[in-house]
Amino acid sequence: INARGGAALTAGGEYINITGLKITNKTGSQGINITTCKPGATKGVKITKCEFEDINVNFTNTQHSASGVYLKAAGKEPAWFDGLVVEDNKFEHVARCGVVFTTDWCSRSEKQEWGHKNDVSKGEYFGSKNVAIRGNTFNKTGGDVIFVTGLEGGVVEKNLVSNTALFKNAGEIHWAAIWAYGCTGTVFQYNEVYGNRGTNSGYDLQAFDADIANRDLIFQYNYSHDNDGGFMLFCSNDATTKGEEAIATTGTIVRYNLSVNDGCGQNLAVFDITSSIYDSQVYNNTIYCGVPTHLVSFANYDGGPDDSRNTVFKNNIFYAPSGTAITYKISRLKSALFENNVFYNIEPPVSPAITLKDNKNFDPQFVEGGAIGNGIEAMAKKYALKSGSQGLTSGIAIENNGGKDLLGNKVNDKLMGAIAK
Repeated sequence: INARGGAALTAGGEYINITGLKITNKTGSQGINITTCKPGATKGVKITKCEFEDINVNFTNTQHSASGVYLKAAGKEPAWFDGLVVEDNKFEHVARCGVVFTTDWCSRSEKQEWGHKNDVSKGEYFGSKNVAIRGNTFNKTGGDVIFVTGLEGGVVEKNLVSNTALFKNAGEIHWAAIWAYGCTGTVFQYNEVYGNRGTNSGYDLQAFDADIANRDLIFQYNYSHDNDGGFMLFCSNDATTKGEEAIATTGTIVRYNLSVNDGCGQNLAVFDITSSIYDSQVYNNTIYCGVPTHLVSFANYDGGPDDSRNTVFKNNIFYAPSGTAITYKISRLKSALFENNVFYNIEPPVSPAITLKDNKNFDPQFVEGGAIGNGIEAMAKKYALKSGSQGLTSGIAIENNGGKDLLGNKVNDKLMGAIAK
């Protein structure tokens, strides 16, 4: 389908299976648009094995609706998707986004920017269920790649994302490659993200982002490398600037991920944590800093209060080659704990708001530390720990720890880092 404006394909209804199409839309804004206004659940929509190439090729339309696949739950009565699948598709040279999933019905506060039709005073929240975005490849996108709102228990997995942030607009924000807004219990796993590197003065540029008003997200078993903005952004500035704690992001878990040479852009960090981030757990990750960077930034884009609290780092391996300048940005923070992490050639952070407990300084003995390249399994094997490594026996117990490492090996309470061997 060679379209010349708008969307190449627009559809509505239930049990729609779109498969095997090749779509281009050089002067238009979208590949496929599926919007439901049907009250209640819209079931059984699938988009599989399609190719999207050259969508919005000028890369100047910065609206989320400019995307390869745009999905929305709208209407005058509560609406959501159930059983939506976007799987095994290819996206090449698409702007702004690859896949956007949004809704008008996922507010947690009347002050929330998106999803503001549900009555939060009555506890209403109409999340979409059984949503899977998996096995897709994305190359050369203008801004963010996968953006999801209002998912309840969904999964974003096994996607390959490369060479993003190609917007030509000077100063345009580029966003993280894969990010969530207003979601609950959604899992992001086995994704590889690299090359999120802005060409102008835009910012963010992380691989992953737990953004505004999320609850209990899990980021696990991912491989992130060579991203300007770093590996992980926790961003809920909106909660602080609007004085609304309901918009804060709480309970995020980040575990068993491998990050190599992230945060390589100017004044950015591997972990970027803004205001109103509560009760996050970051454990058993392997972070290799082969380029100068900030390891962790506790700051704020817009000057919110010092209220991020109870961020806990445990059993992580933070490694840098000797002489690599690894620092921190700590300006806005209420409390954080760094317990039983390995800091090798890196000094732990220092702040009255940060508690340091039983951290280590030993060479974890990677199989091939410093290796660069693509492929989750191949690179995880290079950053596995050699037999005899102290990292195999120095961990501390973490309740409900996921049970396996990045390579699928069963883990015990003694592992440090993301890969056993």
